[in-house]
Amino acid sequence: MRIGHQYNDRPLFLLPKITIAAVLMVVFLHYTWIMDDIFNLLNTICRIDWSATEWSFRVTLDLFIVWAGMLTAYGYIKIKEHQIPEQRWFPGARAAALVVSAVVMGGYFWFELQLDKFTYNQLHAVVSILPILAFVVLRNASPVLRSSTSAVFCFIGQCSLETFILQFHGWLASDTKAILVVVPTTLWRPLNLAISTICFIWISHKVAGATNEITEYIVGTKKGGLPAPVTAPAEGPGRTSIDVVREVVEGPEGGMKGGIPESIPLMNQGKPEILENQEDERGTSSRLQEVLQDGNERRPSWPEVCSFSSAHFVLYLESRLTYSGWLRLLVR
Repeated sequence: MRIGHQYNDRPLFLLPKITIAAVLMVVFLHYTWIMDDIFNLLNTICRIDWSATEWSFRVTLDLFIVWAGMLTAYGYIKIKEHQIPEQRWFPGARAAALVVSAVVMGGYFWFELQLDKFTYNQLHAVVSILPILAFVVLRNASPVLRSSTSAVFCFIGQCSLETFILQFHGWLASDTKAILVVVPTTLWRPLNLAISTICFIWISHKVAGATNEITEYIVGTKKGGLPAPVTAPAEGPGRTSIDVVREVVEGPEGGMKGGIPESIPLMNQGKPEILENQEDERGTSSRLQEVLQDGNERRPSWPEVCSFSSAHFVLYLESRLTYSGWLRLLVR
């Protein structure tokens, strides 16, 4: 894809290049005689014994989702470039997309349950694109859905590579056709599954930690990192939750403004109305109204309003509840 990258802003050049790259990858992975020669060379030099057929099966299961993701990203860039969300017909198209995505998501689960494993494997590379794109649309349907996360999925995602590798060694048996028996009786199969799964995930988590430590030892620790979430404890003397929220939304003092990107372009247009001033917890006047360089007034986006509202609510709870009050609240 780097070939002629200076022309990637031209659709007539980029789209054919993506198509050619996809066709070449499909041919390489489906016709295994090329991989056979490569693996034979590796076996001769490094004594590596790999199966081209098995490689082809594993890699081609999710082959087309890569190219679907590239086209989706390019489509998103063009939508923003041509200001499609600002068109009058966009709200109706958005509502229709949500309905279609919900139907596609439900239809996918019904479809895949109708087929046996081997038949579905042949269709998965193409069919899997639909529920993934539907999930992306539904995930971004509202600010609430966009900001919601699952602690379980976050935990599994941190060791997903280890779970994929170690499943063949610490969870499955009989060439991945059975599960290891840790309780020596067939009358407790659910208990056996629960114990083996817990042990498997715990081992994967520990291996992921060890992998990170070894990686840092070899290549060194990375500089910087992701910004702390809004709910993180405030650091430094005199800093409150409002300060943290303001830095995320408006950016640090003396730096670029706008810590949160606008999720709703229509709410970022110039408006003549001026919002009322609001008093923060220190008694200083703060305005959720930002004057752009061209003199137009900007109405705050939903992320700004939600962030400030949640921060004020947290401050209210902090002022009203003591340690024992928080404990009773959590217990209830």
